[in-house]
Amino acid sequence: MAGTWRGILGTVKVSFGTTGATEEFIRLLPEGIGVVITYAAVTEHSLEGFREAFDGYDRKVAKLAQLGVCDLIQPEGWAHARAPGPRSRFRPRSRRGPAAAR
Repeated sequence: MAGTWRGILGTVKVSFGTTGATEEFIRLLPEGIGVVITYAAVTEHSLEGFREAFDGYDRKVAKLAQLGVCDLIQPEGWAHARAPGPRSRFRPRSRRGPAAAR
């Protein structure tokens, strides 16, 4: 792949319809980086919708990993990266194993 000599970035975006954001993201990358994009398709922007988004992200990241074409996989968006405060009702499950607690 002559156009992706630096590597391929797999990214999971929040939903369809983020017009312009994808193009701007690609323009920011250095020459030689390819991009494979998939969407978690978050449609309900509520507490339950964001909880379900975690499972959607997991499935999409797993699919990109299964394809084996990406050098790095980056989940994007608020739903996946949100860090709830101590009183938040929104508690995403931990992605870390027992070693992370050390």
